[in-house]
Amino acid sequence: MKKNNVLMLVRNNISRDARVLKTANSLQKKGYQVDLFGVIEKNSDLHDELLPNGVNIKRVPFRYYTYLYLSIFYAFALFTSIIFILRYFLIIPDTSTILANLLTLNYSYLFDVGKNLIPSSLEFFKLHIIEILLSFSIIYVLFNGLRRNLKFLSNYKALEGVSGSQGALKKSIYNIYNIYNINNLLESKRIFKVLMASFSYKSSLLKNFKKNGFKYAYIHCHDISTLPVGLQLKENFKDTRLIYDAHELYEEAVGVEGPLKYIYKKIHRDAQSFIDGFITISDDFSRIYKERYPKLPEPTVVMNATKFKTLKKYDGRLHLACGIDKNKKIILFQGGFTLHRGIERMLQVVEYLSDDYCFVFMGWGNREKLIKRVSKKNKGKVFILPPAPQDELINWTSGGFIGVIPYEQHGMNHTYCTPNKLWEFPAAHVPIFAAPRVQLKKIVESNNIGWIYEERHGPYTLANEIMSFSRKRKSKVDSCKKFTKVDSWEKYEKDLYKLYQSLA
Repeated sequence: MKKNNVLMLVRNNISRDARVLKTANSLQKKGYQVDLFGVIEKNSDLHDELLPNGVNIKRVPFRYYTYLYLSIFYAFALFTSIIFILRYFLIIPDTSTILANLLTLNYSYLFDVGKNLIPSSLEFFKLHIIEILLSFSIIYVLFNGLRRNLKFLSNYKALEGVSGSQGALKKSIYNIYNIYNINNLLESKRIFKVLMASFSYKSSLLKNFKKNGFKYAYIHCHDISTLPVGLQLKENFKDTRLIYDAHELYEEAVGVEGPLKYIYKKIHRDAQSFIDGFITISDDFSRIYKERYPKLPEPTVVMNATKFKTLKKYDGRLHLACGIDKNKKIILFQGGFTLHRGIERMLQVVEYLSDDYCFVFMGWGNREKLIKRVSKKNKGKVFILPPAPQDELINWTSGGFIGVIPYEQHGMNHTYCTPNKLWEFPAAHVPIFAAPRVQLKKIVESNNIGWIYEERHGPYTLANEIMSFSRKRKSKVDSCKKFTKVDSWEKYEKDLYKLYQSLA
C-alpha cells in the first residue's frame, strides 16, 4: 500500500461527471496517484483509460451481473410457481418424483401422468376458472420478466465484454440466495433491481481487487451507491482512510421513496462511525447531514464550482449543431432530462416565444421522448443535442443566450440544490434564468448573474420575461465574468487538500 494512492469509486461512466473528474484531477496535481473506478454505460466507453495527467480510469462490468441475477431469480420464481400451481390444482405425485423423472427424461412416465389428469382437470377448470386464470397471469408476468432480463443480459454481455461461465452462474445463484435472506425490503420490482445492481457492482469491484491486489491509502466514495463497497474495503484493509463525498441529499432525491429511502437511511446510520472524512456540496447540506447523522466527521464543503478558464471567442458550434442561424437566441438547458427538473414548464413556454428564440436541450434522460414530441410540433424552436465532453463544455455553453435551471420544489434535495450548471453557465458568460430554490436564488441574486422567476407565472408571462432580457443582458454577463473568477473550483480545492492532509 502506498501512502499517496487514492481509490475513487463512482457508479457511472465518469466521462460526464464533472465533479468526480475535477476532484481526481486536483488530487493528482497535488501529488496523489488517483485510480478512478466507474462502470461501462455505452459502446464508446473504454474499459481502461489513462488521462494525460496520470489519472487511471477503470470501468468494471456490473449491469451484466445485475441482469444475470435477475434472470436467475425470474427463472427460479417461474419454475417454483409452475410446480406450486400444478400441486395446488391437480392431483399429481410429489414434486421430487416429477423432478426425478424430468431430469432423467422419463417421457413415458410424464405422458402417463398427463393422460390421467386430463379428464379430472377439465371438471376442475370449470369450478376454479378465476383461480386458474390468475395463476396463468402470474406465470405470464414471470415468463415475460425472464424473457426481458435475458435480452438485457445478452446485450450487456456484448457491451461489457463479459465471458459468462458455469462457475459465475453458480456464484450468482449463491449471491441471490444471500440477498434474499438478508433483505426483507423487497417490496417492489424497482427495489429488487436496485439491490441487485448494488450487489453486482460491489461483487465486480471486490473481484477486481482480489485478482489485482489492493494498494490504496484512501478510498474516496462518490455518492451513496458506492459507500457500501467503501465500507467493505475499509473493513478488509484496516489502514485505509474512508472519505464519503455526498453530492446529494439522497434520502430526499427525486424517485427515492418508501423502502429505498429506508435503505439509504440505514446505509448512512451504519456507515457514519466508520467514515474518516466527509465532503458535501453546501453549508445547507452540511447542516442537514450533521443533524441527522451526528457521528459523521465535521463536513468539508466543496461546492460544484468550475475550474477557472479563459473563455475563447464563441465559434458558432452550438448553432451549427442545430442547423440554425447564429443570430438566433438559444435558451439552453443542459444536464439530465429527468422528472421535476422543470422541463415540462419550459416546453410550455416554447409556444409563446417569437421566431428569434429557440430552446436547446443538451443532455440525456427519460424525458427525451417528451422533448422530441414537442420538437416535432414546433419545428425550428426545440432541439436536442447529446451532452458535450467535459473539457469542451464551456465552448458549447457559450452559444447560449440564457441558461435555464427550472428545478421544481420537490423534496429537500431540490430545495437546497447547487447543480454544476450554476457555475457552468456563468463560466461561459451565459446569464441564468432559474427557479426560486433557496441556494439558486441566493447565489444568482447576490452575484447578479441572472434572474429568478416567479413560479406562479404562466408560460406566456415567462416567455415575455425571457424576450425582455436582451436590453438587460450585458450587465448580467459582466457579473458572470466577475463571479467565475472569484467563485471557481480553485477556491474550494484548498479545503479538499486540507482534508486529505489531516487524514495522512
